[in-house]
Amino acid sequence: MAAVTLCVLCEAEADTLQLEAAEQRAFQEAAEVGASLTVRIEVAGETGAVEDQDAGGTSTGLVVGRDGWIVTSAFAVTPGTAGVIVVLPDGSRHAARVVGSDPPRKVVLLKIEPPRPLAEPVPAAKAGLRVGQWTIGLGRAWGGAEPAVAVGVLSAVDRSWGRGVQTDASVSPANYGGPLLDIQGRVIGMLAPLPAESAGMVTGSELYDAGIGFAVPLEDILAVLPRMQTGETLAEGILGISYASRDVMTGLPVIATSRPGSPAAKAGIREGDQIIAVNDTPVDRIAAVRHQLAVRYAGDTVTLTLQRGAGDQQSTRRVEATLVDALPPYQRPMLGLLPTAVPEGNPVEVGWVLPDGPAAAAGLRAGDRLESLQTADGEPSPIESAEQLTALVASLTIGEELTLGLRRGEEKLSLSMQPVAAECILPPPDSLTVGQSAPVKIEPLTAPEVANPPMAVIPELEEGVPMGVLIHCGPPHGAATEADAETWRAAAARYGMAIVLPGSTEADRWSRDDLPALARAMETLRSRAPVDPSRIACSGQAAGATFAWMIAETFAGRVRGVALIDGSIPRRSEVPKADPGRPLSVLFAHPAEGWQPADASRQRQDEQRLDDALVPHATLPNPFGPVLPTDDLCRWAGAVGIL
Repeated sequence: MAAVTLCVLCEAEADTLQLEAAEQRAFQEAAEVGASLTVRIEVAGETGAVEDQDAGGTSTGLVVGRDGWIVTSAFAVTPGTAGVIVVLPDGSRHAARVVGSDPPRKVVLLKIEPPRPLAEPVPAAKAGLRVGQWTIGLGRAWGGAEPAVAVGVLSAVDRSWGRGVQTDASVSPANYGGPLLDIQGRVIGMLAPLPAESAGMVTGSELYDAGIGFAVPLEDILAVLPRMQTGETLAEGILGISYASRDVMTGLPVIATSRPGSPAAKAGIREGDQIIAVNDTPVDRIAAVRHQLAVRYAGDTVTLTLQRGAGDQQSTRRVEATLVDALPPYQRPMLGLLPTAVPEGNPVEVGWVLPDGPAAAAGLRAGDRLESLQTADGEPSPIESAEQLTALVASLTIGEELTLGLRRGEEKLSLSMQPVAAECILPPPDSLTVGQSAPVKIEPLTAPEVANPPMAVIPELEEGVPMGVLIHCGPPHGAATEADAETWRAAAARYGMAIVLPGSTEADRWSRDDLPALARAMETLRSRAPVDPSRIACSGQAAGATFAWMIAETFAGRVRGVALIDGSIPRRSEVPKADPGRPLSVLFAHPAEGWQPADASRQRQDEQRLDDALVPHATLPNPFGPVLPTDDLCRWAGAVGIL
């Protein structure tokens, strides 16, 4: 009996050894097939390499055509690359020229003149890919007769908004541009640093050597290869919409704004429409729409099925839009009215009208209740909330005729006006007050795992009335104190604004490490009282001005104004171009003493950068003294939601 058992064990061990040997041969044979397709890329001039990636000016390429067509990644060959050499598997060196590219997928097409036909890849069909199957990545950046081999499994398909597949094989700048093979030696795709936005990775190279790598399916590359061979640079297709939900994964694809002059606007897509299908593929989430649109290029035409209205007024319509590579410059329109902060569900009422603005010239008054907005060539859109009205106004074109339907007491009126370019508004003294000053409380905004909670001055408004929020960052000095908050008590009470005072982790500097605590503090504030999303701004003094700009960058679209007090826009920060989904205005203020010509010069440079981006800005008319102009800042913050 023991002999029989031993024999069975021997057979099982032999089967295991045979299986391992067969598996090893399969890997080796696949790598041999891939080696004939894998080339070394040497570049002169600028590359995508960064200090901690040590790409050394070399990377990998993949042969896609026997007459010398080769693809590599845009990480290796950038617009600043002066020259490219392709080293074939036989060691021969050939000058290459850049012919075309697919920037959304980080693909660059090269052409060499080989002395003999090259090997051609056999693509692995995308439809046949299965999560968990073996994958083999090859790279030649380090030289040598044989390529480096990395083995893993296919982790996911349809990643990076449909542009790539994911592998846990080791992927780095050394094998970017090389092939990702299946175990039969067929080419799944070209390894590339695709972004993983949902993980906060926007360049793709942040993930290298982390067990998360991406490849652009070869099937997709071959589909556009003829276009790249003609010298075309394939641009990402842009529709020109923003969504009502900030949840890009599970939010409903309901349109917030349709940018003026965009394909969406020309197709008649408007605020409130819900996309329910793209090219007859049903979609029920923003992510599903993005997966359908992100894989398309400028010039592609898409058919969108929209659901408009609700209840008995609901209708379905199909529209066609031809995607573009760039949208016309956008300048935010303004009517010159500020809705009253009221509990959710109440009618939209005018709280303040900008003197000499279009709304004032048309006869609009504080207290009017807004019911509809209609453009000259459109249907009336019912106004159901201040947030919806914000989206409607953001989609307007400066100078176009529109009609506001409203109710004044029992009287129904229609007022015609034309929007003008938005301004950074500082309302006059004593405007925007809440009448009798509201009582306030000063307390820390405690949150789990926050050692240095921000201090807050919170006005106690009527039940359900949302408050505006001004986040103020003074010179860094560690934790915020009640004494810091007392400075703001009177202004917060007068204007019904909550003041949030973050503390700096380090005593002498602000850093990005302070941002998570602020985000959690804002969640705490919202749990204690309703917040008006149209009146959230931040301000900063001296070094705090830099951090205030950093806050606006981090929470783009949610922070609507930045006040730079005795400070400037960081030189390395990009000023974002005006966009319907990211309203922004900038206020400058400088002290009465200590303001130098160099400071004034920096402000002029900042103003020019803002002008170039069509972002409205203004300067406090009077320099401030030793005490912060808290009243001015609260009035300005209360007006950042002006429409």
